[in-house]
Amino acid sequence: MAERMLQPLRQKLVRILQAVNPVFLDVYEQRGSKKGVAGCKENLLIDGCVTQDSKQYKRNLSRPATLLIVLVVMAATHAEEEWEKFKLKYDKHYDSPEEEQKRFQIFKHNLEMVEKHNKDYKEGKTTWEMGIYGFADMTIDEIEKILGFKPLI
Repeated sequence: MAERMLQPLRQKLVRILQAVNPVFLDVYEQRGSKKGVAGCKENLLIDGCVTQDSKQYKRNLSRPATLLIVLVVMAATHAEEEWEKFKLKYDKHYDSPEEEQKRFQIFKHNLEMVEKHNKDYKEGKTTWEMGIYGFADMTIDEIEKILGFKPLI
């Protein structure tokens, strides 16, 4: 179900990459389709490997739009991984792909909030850590309703 939910996002990303950076697109498609390619091209930044394509690849990575895309892909992948762990740990199931997408967006927002707070904690700006728990796919209003909180006004 998660794969089906992410397919439109991947299709949009591929279209963006086709327009901006064909070399990065090739690497993304190799990784994204899990072909298991273990060649030099796949690990250009990690291994410092030099191939004919690596110069173009590095040149393309210096473009601001390409770097933004790389960061977006990395962030999306991190959130997706955490989402899958969350659903397994808390045995979460949703009635429709639309509901799952909505819950994923809420989860992603909450994950970003937790990670920002924990960064502040590590920098000594706050005295406590946050974590992901079973309500991380819900809004504050939804949680308050479940717990029976009533508005003060």
